[in-house]
Amino acid sequence: MYILSILSSLSNRDAELVLPGTESLLRLPTLFSVGVHDIPSLERTGNEGWAACTTDEIIATKNKLYDIIVDLPQAPAQKPRIRTSDGASIKASQRDVARYKLLHKELFKHRNASVDAYTDADAGEQEQEPLISHDEIAAKRAEDDYNETYDDSIVEPTTWSRLAYSGFMWWASAGEKDAMTTAERESDREIMGDLASYSQSIETAIIAYFHRLSSQLVQGLSQLLLEGDREDSDEDAEAVVIDRTELSHLGLDSWSEADRAFVQEFGSLWFGRGVEVRGREVDCCGLRVPIL
Repeated sequence: MYILSILSSLSNRDAELVLPGTESLLRLPTLFSVGVHDIPSLERTGNEGWAACTTDEIIATKNKLYDIIVDLPQAPAQKPRIRTSDGASIKASQRDVARYKLLHKELFKHRNASVDAYTDADAGEQEQEPLISHDEIAAKRAEDDYNETYDDSIVEPTTWSRLAYSGFMWWASAGEKDAMTTAERESDREIMGDLASYSQSIETAIIAYFHRLSSQLVQGLSQLLLEGDREDSDEDAEAVVIDRTELSHLGLDSWSEADRAFVQEFGSLWFGRGVEVRGREVDCCGLRVPIL
């Protein structure tokens, strides 16, 4: 719960950018462990946010008490399930999966650092160079470990428009990679950094990583709102229009309808402004393919 409280908070620098009066949103109060005896007090909290954990499944049936519940299974092979109070599943976007894969690789590298150090020392005594580099072996081990735990049931499926667009871009660019996808991966890699080389604990490194993701969203959207105000200086614009590229720069999945809805709600809740996401279309062999 302590970690959850830290992850759900904004830095002082980011907090200065959001709408005045949203102080209660900046850090969720942590109630730690709650049970059925706490239901009356939870009902009195009203619209104030909180985070807690429980082993009493009956609380999950009281859907007026919470907005989102995370179900942590006992079996280590199973993945956590996230759903709203009305039972709708919250799934990871395709970009979330790519970031998780990157995070998994970094954690795997950190977890096996001592083994790698021993292997390097042992290899130093050998005269002959290995046919496969140490980095390639480590990357393959991380990939195999990731594939063993991957569960596509908690991931948004690839949209038809993305598949069609990817196919069109592959055909139009003679098989070259999508420039936006490449840029997203480079941006996500830069924000991640090298967790294994972090001077403090790996837990602190992970918290710092998620704070950087939050800052990317808050500072990026704040900048877009300022730019929108300058362009509409002669009008009292209440909403800002962003496109697929700008949505990507906020760290969100430009193909995800859930991320599109999220940024609209986030702009309203934290900045008191409407956010409209607009895409475009490309003509592929006479077929209009929507982008976004």
